[in-house]
Amino acid sequence: MKKETAHHPLSALALIPCLFSVATSASAEVRCAPTVSPTHVRPGGAITLQGNCRDFSAENPDGIPLTQGAEAWQIALASGNASVGQRSLPDGTLTVTAPTIPGEQRYVVTSIEGYGGPIDLGGEGGFPAVTVTVDETAAPSAPSLDQLSTALTGLQTQRVRSRLNETQAHLRTLRASAAMPLFDVQGVPLPEGKKEAASPQRLGVYVGGFGDYLRQNASATRSELKARTVSLSLGADYRLDDAWVMGANIGVSDSHATFSGSSSDQKSKGKQATAYVSWSLSPTVYVTATLSYEVSKFDTVRDSGSGLISIASPRGHGLGVSLSGGQDFAFGPWSIGPYVRVDSVTSDIDAFEEHGSEAAVSVGAQRMRSNTFNIGAQTQLSVPVSWGVVLPYLRLEASRRSDSTQQAPTATLLSDNTALLVPSDADTRGSYGTVALGVSGVNQGGISWFADLENGIAQKGYRTQRFGLGLRFEL
Repeated sequence: MKKETAHHPLSALALIPCLFSVATSASAEVRCAPTVSPTHVRPGGAITLQGNCRDFSAENPDGIPLTQGAEAWQIALASGNASVGQRSLPDGTLTVTAPTIPGEQRYVVTSIEGYGGPIDLGGEGGFPAVTVTVDETAAPSAPSLDQLSTALTGLQTQRVRSRLNETQAHLRTLRASAAMPLFDVQGVPLPEGKKEAASPQRLGVYVGGFGDYLRQNASATRSELKARTVSLSLGADYRLDDAWVMGANIGVSDSHATFSGSSSDQKSKGKQATAYVSWSLSPTVYVTATLSYEVSKFDTVRDSGSGLISIASPRGHGLGVSLSGGQDFAFGPWSIGPYVRVDSVTSDIDAFEEHGSEAAVSVGAQRMRSNTFNIGAQTQLSVPVSWGVVLPYLRLEASRRSDSTQQAPTATLLSDNTALLVPSDADTRGSYGTVALGVSGVNQGGISWFADLENGIAQKGYRTQRFGLGLRFEL
């Protein structure tokens, strides 16, 4: 642990000699021997700082402890020093949150406040300082503040993206229903006497249910994150003619995120509305557009890792836009449908304040944008049965995702207005894949359905799964 001692002439204290009961002399000085606990800390952990400042003079060679005012502390950064708050003298302690960047972090005592004005502690030897090593060898026992903050926008983004995917699943079923009259010419005869009933109706209503699972692996600076989301939606669509279909749905969702080895968790509920349109340029070529909006309410519990629990109820909203196009090729009972899709999701979390402990913080508003470019294909087999057609399928998709911070969060410790460092890792780029197995069915009576299971592949540091069920009735 590095310690530095700074000297300051007593002349800076000339206004208050009575406070120290010593005579003014050139030999008097204020010295600080700062201490820190612990010297090694996990990312985002709690650090206790004490300046241990005393006034020395010829009459008091052992020094007199300073008994009023406060020590002003800063952290030395490459971009310049940043304030971390003040410690009251002589009994108070200053607890700060460690950065999530591994390595040595230097904290300095810059001045003493309250002794007739500020006393600058800088001298030829520099400011009194201590060095803390942020550990990079083990995962933290509690999630850091920036991980908890990023999880809010991340989970909301995941839910909005799930709504966009839900619309794609519904439109695939809708196209299968519309293509029923084509199955005969594709080599799969319909049951006798049922062809007349195959023509699709203009109006349809549907219900869908989905479950999403996300696991983010632990790292040197991140706790393991597990999140589960269930959602339900009700909707209707209308065929304007053979080329155009318009539809909309409303839904609710419920999410729960936990962090391994910690009491921290995040629960949230969302309400959403989605609208979409599909245009068939030919019986097999299509383009679609989807717009989805969600409002979210979170209930968060944050474990600081030092026995302090803070709670909050942030709110947020997300907006998602998706454009896609593709073509379905038929080869007898088999078909393959390549497609491309571009998704963009913007997620906002409003400013909020925690309460319940001395570690409670105020967090500023934040915004994240996530864009994905997807290319894939679905292959399916048409199997005629007595009541219609069953279509088992396999879908493969490759995605390129780019996440960027549009507005970075800020944080302030409410107990003493100390600004905290909240570095964000939301700015990421990566490629991954998705494989899906499922089955859909089209009933001659105007009922269609699907069951779909997706698994993420080649996802670095995390894993996603998704299960969906849908049922549609033509009226």
